[in-house]
Formats: sequence, C-alpha cells, structure tokens
Amino acid sequence: MERHPRAMTATARIPAPARTAVARFVLAAAFLSLGPGMPPARAAESAAARRPPAPPAPANPETGRIILQWDHLVDSNDRTFEDYSAFVSYKQSHFQLWQGEFTKGGEIGGFLRDHRKSTYSGLYRYREGLDHVVQLDTEQVLEKGFVLAGMVRGIRAIPDNPPDGRTLVQTGAGFDWYHGDYGFLSFRAIDDPRAARRWSFIASHRFQRTPAIFVQPGLIVRTDRSTGWFLQGKVHWFRWGVGKYDRFDFTDVDRTIYSAAVELTY
Repeated sequence: MERHPRAMTATARIPAPARTAVARFVLAAAFLSLGPGMPPARAAESAAARRPPAPPAPANPETGRIILQWDHLVDSNDRTFEDYSAFVSYKQSHFQLWQGEFTKGGEIGGFLRDHRKSTYSGLYRYREGLDHVVQLDTEQVLEKGFVLAGMVRGIRAIPDNPPDGRTLVQTGAGFDWYHGDYGFLSFRAIDDPRAARRWSFIASHRFQRTPAIFVQPGLIVRTDRSTGWFLQGKVHWFRWGVGKYDRFDFTDVDRTIYSAAVELTY
C-alpha cells in the first residue's frame, strides 16, 4: 500500500482483484501526506506521501512553481512502469496531472493561512480505475519551531464490491520540528483503514541551508514489521528521488522507485 509526498513514489498497476486496487490507493495516498518530497510526486505511505509536511511558505504569496516529473517503477517480479506528471502552483492553489503506465488522473487543491501562519488545506484527487479522494489537512504552528499536523481522507473506490467497502476513511497525525530557516525533522503516523488496520510510521529529516539545495532521507516502519526507505533531494532546478518499499500491497512484491524532475519558479 505504498506510494509518495507530493512525495515521490507510487504504486504499481499490478493486475489483481478489487482488494488490491483499494490497497494500492490507500498506501499510495498515505505517502502523499507524509513527509516533504517532490511536490508533484506520489510518495510512499504516502503517499505520501499527498500530503508531505510543507516547508515555510514563500515570502511572496504570488510565487508559483511548475514541476515536470518522471517516475521509473521497478518491481521485484521484473515488471517495470513509466509515469509522467505535471504540477503547477499559483498563489494558494495547485493543480496536478498524471499520465503513464501506472497512473492516469488529476488533482486540484488549495490552502488558507491564519494570523498565526497555521494552514488549512484541502484537495480532490481522481485516479482512473482506482478512486475518488477528498482530503483535509491542517498544520498548526506551535512554539520553538514545532508544527503539529493532522489529516483526514475520504476514499471512494471505483472497483465494484471491494472486500473492505467502497467508502473508506483514513487518518494521520504527526509533527515537524524546524531547527533552522529550512532544515527540519518530520514524523507522521498513518493508519490503514482496511480490515487489517495496520499503521505506518514515517520519519525523515531535511538537511537544507539554502532554498536551492537539500537532501532528505526517510525511514518507514509498520506495525506488520515491514519497512521501507526513501532519499530525496534538490540541486537548483533539478529534483531527484529513490525509494524502496517492502512487500508492496501485502504481496511478496517489493518495489523500487526512481524519480527525476525539473522545477521552474515564477
């Protein structure tokens, strides 16, 4: 059940019954809401994953980004997939499109910020043949560099008669600790809303001193004793990532994901 944050990983389109289809979504979505990663990516445990803890907002509220990304998915059963995505942000909104062998779909979302600089965000995501998703997030600014994060996600599976029901609710919580202008430690706990009810715990740290360069390693540990890891980075306009996820979708298949992207700002 893996995938990334705005992240950078994704779940493979492995032929399977409805249960696997729902599983793909849940894990995929998880990483999207986990740790910071490539904005347009789909991270593991997602993700997240969605969504990854966001770095401080740019000083200029009208700053926007365009990110074009390629993902190469390699499964331990020798199956490979190629995915492409485009992410555009403008002011407090964002749009994303996926087109590839793994995912076809789109997403639209935005956020509001209060006087304390805490944020409240929402998004709608559609993945062809998989699901419709509505997600709400909040990041509450506390003292001494701490930010408390919470997430709730409604999932409407597209396949008929999935074993855990077509409508699922997923929750997650965690925190970020900023110890400099850019660097921070991130932790997320994400539940699996299916019958097994396993939990994923994702910890990562972004090493960053300037806006142009960072490296972010992460570790994923689950209550079923499976593990995963990821490493993401940026050098000026180039973003990259790699991650390995154990027993993807509760199968014996492991997945490795390589990502590369170009980021333009305006």
